[in-house]
Amino acid sequence: TPSIIMSAPVVITRRLIGIADEKELMELAWVHDGKWKRLVVDRGILANKNKILELASSGFPVNSNTAGQAVQFLSDFERANRDVIPRTKSSSSLGWVDEKNGFLWGRELITSGAPNRRTRGWGASAAADTSSAPSVEFRPLSDGDDQIAQGFHSRGTFDAWRAAVIPILEHDPVRLLILASVSAPLLEILDVPNPIVELCGDTSRGKTIALRVAASCWGCPNEKSPRSAMSTWDVTRVGVEQSLATVNNLPLILDDTQRCKWRDVVKQ
Repeated sequence: TPSIIMSAPVVITRRLIGIADEKELMELAWVHDGKWKRLVVDRGILANKNKILELASSGFPVNSNTAGQAVQFLSDFERANRDVIPRTKSSSSLGWVDEKNGFLWGRELITSGAPNRRTRGWGASAAADTSSAPSVEFRPLSDGDDQIAQGFHSRGTFDAWRAAVIPILEHDPVRLLILASVSAPLLEILDVPNPIVELCGDTSRGKTIALRVAASCWGCPNEKSPRSAMSTWDVTRVGVEQSLATVNNLPLILDDTQRCKWRDVVKQ
């Protein structure tokens, strides 16, 4: 006799495979409050009756009485539909991916064809059409990584940006920073070391504005925004290293070394 394991229909809509570590994630979809809700989770969570209970806080229809049966159901569902469940590659870093066949600019995958935009957030979201999902998707390892990725995006028009930038190109430091910023994707192709460009000078000389111009080549140039293409030196060494691992082939732009609480971090 059929029995009800979960209080709502649940399906596995995608498998995501990490490019670097081959770690597998699953995208689940279930009916919640009258509409389909989606959530991407580690495959290991779905294989453990204790860990799968963590999904209940996201509205997933599971409880301590049905956890074991839910794990078995999802395992059976995957086995029966493995050949037809869409498979997507994922990357925990931005920049070049898939043997340089694509470039992750924030959540957008740039290829030789038309840009493939993925506007819905990582993790939970409203139902969306997965048929247009990119062949490689950014997979943040933390909320901080997700914020970094959200800082890289397009807005406005190129003509308006150019009109704003041209008047200040007469200043050599600004031109240098722009060139350093846009050259970031070329470094791996040319097999050259990462350069560090430091803009020094007294206060109120326009250093922050110059950095904002360099950041505007890639995304939000407002360092006060939690989702910006530039940040400040109010970070730890570990924080800088994690940011570098995330941006990868994109520039890491930090403003105001005076804000760094650990002077050795700047030297290093």
